[in-house]
Amino acid sequence: MIRRLQLQNWRAYDRLDLELGPGATFVVASNGIGKTSLIMAAAWGIFGDVAGVRGVDEIRGDAEMATVTVELRLPSSGAMVITRSVDQRGRSRVEASLGDRTLDSQAELEQVLSTEFGAEAHVLAQLTFMIHGGLHETQGEFKLQDHLAGLFGVRPLFEAAARAQALSADAAGTLRRTKVVERKDQRQAEELVADMASAEQDLLAVQAARERAVAALNDAAERLRSSLEWASYRSALAERGAKLLAYAESAGSLLGRPLDPDGVVDAMTRWEAEVEAAVSGAETDAATARGKADFIRDSIAHLETSDAVCPMCLRPFGEHEAERATREQATHLDALQAVIADAQERAATQRALLMTLKRVLADIRSVPVPVEPSSDDVGGVLGAHSHADTDEVRRAHDAARDEVQRLDQDIAMRSASIKATRDALAAIERDREGASRLEELFRLEGIASAAALTFRDTADRIMTQQIEPLVAEVARRWKETFGRGGLQLSADGRITRTMGGRTLSFGALSGGERVWALLVTRLLVAGASTRAPFVWLDEPLEHLDPRLRRIVAGTLAMAASRSGLRQVIVTTYEAPIAQQLMEDVPSASLVYVTSSQ
Repeated sequence: MIRRLQLQNWRAYDRLDLELGPGATFVVASNGIGKTSLIMAAAWGIFGDVAGVRGVDEIRGDAEMATVTVELRLPSSGAMVITRSVDQRGRSRVEASLGDRTLDSQAELEQVLSTEFGAEAHVLAQLTFMIHGGLHETQGEFKLQDHLAGLFGVRPLFEAAARAQALSADAAGTLRRTKVVERKDQRQAEELVADMASAEQDLLAVQAARERAVAALNDAAERLRSSLEWASYRSALAERGAKLLAYAESAGSLLGRPLDPDGVVDAMTRWEAEVEAAVSGAETDAATARGKADFIRDSIAHLETSDAVCPMCLRPFGEHEAERATREQATHLDALQAVIADAQERAATQRALLMTLKRVLADIRSVPVPVEPSSDDVGGVLGAHSHADTDEVRRAHDAARDEVQRLDQDIAMRSASIKATRDALAAIERDREGASRLEELFRLEGIASAAALTFRDTADRIMTQQIEPLVAEVARRWKETFGRGGLQLSADGRITRTMGGRTLSFGALSGGERVWALLVTRLLVAGASTRAPFVWLDEPLEHLDPRLRRIVAGTLAMAASRSGLRQVIVTTYEAPIAQQLMEDVPSASLVYVTSSQ
């Protein structure tokens, strides 16, 4: 994510040093303060001209040069600092530091960014930054075919289709220029039949190999799922153990002796019972002493009457005898009052300790107990599993996936060849009198055209299958927002909507619909096909109706906590909505910009 943005002589800013954190941040400012300047500076600072920003046009006033410095936290946990500057003559310079390594060319920088974020620079710039407020006003559908083709491993198929199409076009041009006609003999047709029979056998063998590869891929996927479940389970066990150890140390300091984390609940429960008994005993002592004190008070009151008698022999007391008996009873009463005070003090002390014990016990009992996965432990014996084991399972899964993709390409090429051979044989049967040169050209054109079609159809089919979960999620969120379905996302990034049997292009959607479609697609595609941990959006709430504005703002506020994104920066002048989101989403933050100076 972007940790720091520094500007010098950039558009509205003379100087700026802005530190940023994770989560969703709403930058609130009135129009003309410099919200768009921040987004443009960050995009240009990281990606340069590929971000669609001309740095020379953004130099402030008569300044000689504009400089943007961006500090990034990379997915590999490394820190990169990029400094990019441009002067009034359009001469730009970029320098990036990555640990002990220094990058001083755009090509080197783009290579590192592509490796870290899992996509080429122009794709990252398209997905991570929205510039010039109102997304629907300046940007259309995403151009993602080449990026997704590389991600899903089908770029070789598209490249093969292009080569085959070029070969087909060349053969067609030669056909138009060719005047020489030669007869094709029966032997050539027989060779084609033999080649096709052999190719069909080979295709069956490759198809069988693909079935085995798919089974192996499914098994690898299940093992990877199980491995990740066990890794999560062990992590939860370790977290629980750490918490119990901390509670055991805290409880041990109260008890005055060390406690075993596994037995801390039992030890604390026994101690709780002992303290409860101590509280009860102290309260009993106090009650007993209070009863005796009440009896003595009654005795003293009787002695102070004129008809006081000895409680033993019942003879009347003399004047001095009653006074002596009263003093003795008062002495006993003072002793009992001391006993009561001591018992009450002990009871209060034990009650306070009991409350502490109950609170600690409640905290300990609230520590969740992880549920052991139902699947077999891929890592073997509990505790022997490591990240290396999961990485090994993941590599096996990726290798199985690559093998299926390789076999898909092989099947596509063989199918194209067989289809082309059939077409060539059909042409021979229709016109055996044609010239051999022309027939050869026809055959070449047919093979190339069929191969191009098959390659492209296979690539499109694979990409469509791979992107189906993303398409379904886009359609689901559209329906939740607008109460109706029909939104479609194609494998090359085109957005359409089906309504009443008609397919509407992206340009036919309303402004609010285009904003929402592109925003949801941007967040989902960025999370599913790249490792970019941030998205910066310039006034995406502008021109939306109040209901959709709240939905879009809420989606952005939650995006940084519910997806792979770590940072979402949104500029807006809608202060009330941003303030409400701060209350609804505690992880979101708010920054007010009152001046660009």
